[in-house]
Amino acid sequence: MPGDDIVTKEIALAGIQRPLAITELGDGAIEMFRYGDFAGWIVPAG
Repeated sequence: MPGDDIVTKEIALAGIQRPLAITELGDGAIEMFRYGDFAGWIVPAG
């Protein structure tokens, strides 16, 4: 059943793909791209 596949995938991703607050990224974080609500950031190590 296709619905079962969707639920299984959602359970597998739960707790992994969570939005972060910008304050959690640190001072040196640089937004590299954005597509809708999805954004890619570079965060310096350390």
